[in-house]
Amino acid sequence: MRNRRLALCSPRSTMKSGLPPPASAEDANRMLAEAERLRGLGAFGAAAEVVRAVLAFTGDDAGLLRAYALLISDAGDPEAALAVLGRAVRLAPRDPAIINSRGVVLSRLGRHAEALEAHDLAITLMPDFEDARLNKAISLQELGRFDEARAIYRALNGVEARYALATLEREAGEPAVAAQILDDLIAAEPRPEWLRARAMLALERLEQDARSRLAATRRSMPDDPDLLIADLLDGAGCDVEPIIERRLAAHPNWYDGLRALASYRRETEEGDAWLEPFAAALARRPADPALWRELINGFSAGHAFADAAVACHRAARATDDYAFIAAAFAFHSASGNMAAASAILGDPRLAPQIAPLAQAEHAVRRSALDEAGDILERLCETGEGGVAAWALRGIVWQMTGDDRAEWLTGQPALVAAIDLSCHGVDCAAVAAALDHLHEHTRRPVGQSVRGGRQTRGNLFAADLPEIVRLRHAVETAVAEFRADLPRRDERHPALRHRDARWRFSASWSVSLPPGGHHISHIHPKGIFSSATYWHVPEDDAGTGEGALELGAAPPHLGVDLPPIRRISPRVGQLVLFPSIFYHGTRPATTGRRLTAAFDLEPFPA
Repeated sequence: MRNRRLALCSPRSTMKSGLPPPASAEDANRMLAEAERLRGLGAFGAAAEVVRAVLAFTGDDAGLLRAYALLISDAGDPEAALAVLGRAVRLAPRDPAIINSRGVVLSRLGRHAEALEAHDLAITLMPDFEDARLNKAISLQELGRFDEARAIYRALNGVEARYALATLEREAGEPAVAAQILDDLIAAEPRPEWLRARAMLALERLEQDARSRLAATRRSMPDDPDLLIADLLDGAGCDVEPIIERRLAAHPNWYDGLRALASYRRETEEGDAWLEPFAAALARRPADPALWRELINGFSAGHAFADAAVACHRAARATDDYAFIAAAFAFHSASGNMAAASAILGDPRLAPQIAPLAQAEHAVRRSALDEAGDILERLCETGEGGVAAWALRGIVWQMTGDDRAEWLTGQPALVAAIDLSCHGVDCAAVAAALDHLHEHTRRPVGQSVRGGRQTRGNLFAADLPEIVRLRHAVETAVAEFRADLPRRDERHPALRHRDARWRFSASWSVSLPPGGHHISHIHPKGIFSSATYWHVPEDDAGTGEGALELGAAPPHLGVDLPPIRRISPRVGQLVLFPSIFYHGTRPATTGRRLTAAFDLEPFPA
C-alpha cells in the first residue's frame, strides 16, 4: 500500500546503447512504439535500451530524455535517472512534466524535501497539473506531514488519489478508514493492487475473514510474492511451503521469501529445519553475500551468537569479503569468545569496519567501563546510536555509580502504573478477546519471549470492539502520563519528545504459560514502551514471580546487574516506561500471564 515503490534491480545505465539507432524518423517512431509496449510488460531495462538508441538518432530531446530517465529509474537506477533529468531540465527549465518527474525520482532516492520543492515548482508552472499535486501529497506524506497530504488527496479527483489516501490513513493509524476507502474502490473496480492491499490490511487488522480474503486474493494472483509470504505466515501455512520452495529454486535471490520460510519453520518446527532453505540457496549461489547476511541474521535472531560467528567466517571465505570478519567481532564477543573478538579488534584493517556500539558492548564485557563510556558518549551526542546506545549508557552509569543514571531513568513520573479499569475497560472482556486471538498464534522468532506465544499484525488496529475500547482507554491514560512527565529536556532521549505528537509504532499481545518469561531487552524504535496485564500469576510467596523488571542487564552483555525496579503486575494495569530501559519478566512457576503491549514514537518531523 505504497505509491512509487518499484523493484530496484538493474545495473547502472549509460547513454551508449547496444542497439543500432533508427535510420529515419519513421523508424524512430516504430522503435518508440516498441519501447512503450515493453514498458507495458514491465521490461523497463529493455524499453530504456530502445529509447537510448532513438536518442542517438535524435540528439538531446527534453521529452525523450524524460522518458528515458523514468525507464531507467523504473529499472532500478534512480541515480542515473536523476542525472539524465538534469540534462532535460537544462534543455527545458520551465517544463512542468520534466520538473515533476525529477521530483518523482528524488522521492525514490529518499530525498523527499527536494522532491516537494520540485512538485511545488511544477504546480506553479501549471496550477491544474493533477499528477504534480498527487506527487506533492505523496512527498508530504513521506515527510510525516499527514494533515497537508490528506487535504490534497481529498481535493483531487480520480482513483489514484483515493488509493493514496488509503495508504496515508493506514500509516497515520486509521486502519479502519483505510479499509473503508479500499472497499469502496474495490466495489467499483477490483484492481489487483487494491485487492492485495486490502488483503494485507485485513491481516494487519486481525479481521475475522482475513484468511479467507487472503485465500481469495491469492487465487486471483497466484504468483504474487508478497501474498505467498502472507499466506505462509498468516494463512494456509504448510500448504504454501512447497510453492515457496519451488519459487526459491527458480529465484534464489528472493530474500524475502527465504527469510519468511526460515521464520515459519522456526515457529512451527524444532531443531535446525529452518536452516534447510539456506543450505539449498547457498548450494546454488555460494558467493552471494546477501544470502550469507540472511543466514547470519537468522542465527543472531535466535541468540545463537557462536553459530553466527562461524557463519561470518564461512561467508568471508565464500565471498572474499572480509567485512564479514569484522561482523564476526560482535558475535564472538557476545558468545564469550573474548580472545577471538579482541584479535579482530586489534587488526587495523578490520577495526574501522566494526560498529562502535559493538565495541562498547565488548568493552563492558571486559569491564573497561571508561572506554565504553567514551564510545557511548560520542554515539549519544551525535545521535548515531539511538535507543540502543542510550540503553547501554544507562547500564554503564549504573555500574559506575554515575549520578547521571538518576537523570536518565530515575526521574519522577518516567515510570507509571495506571489502572485502566478506571477508564471504563472491561478486564474480562479484554482477556477473552486476547485469548481468542491467541488461538492461532505461534512462538515468535527474534523476540524476547521465551516459552510463550505472540500475536502477529497490529493489535491496536484489530477489528474487535474490545480492542478498540482498550485502545481508546490507553490513549486517555497516555495523555495523563504525558501531562505528569518532567518538562521537556532536549538532552534526554525520551523527554526531548515530550511535547511532540506521539503515535503507536507497534502493538501486540503475549501469552506466557507457567515458566514462560521475557529476557531483558529493549525496543529500539520507541520513546516509551509498555505492558498491560489481563491474566497474572499469583505471587503468594512474595517472591516476585511474574514481575516486570526494569534496568537489569541483558543476558548477552554477560554482566550481573540487578534491576532498578520491580513492578508486580495486576489485572487491568498499564505500566509505561522509557524505551531505553532494558526490561524483562521473572518466570512464574504457576499460573499464566496474558499481556498487551505497545510502543510510542513521535510522528516524523
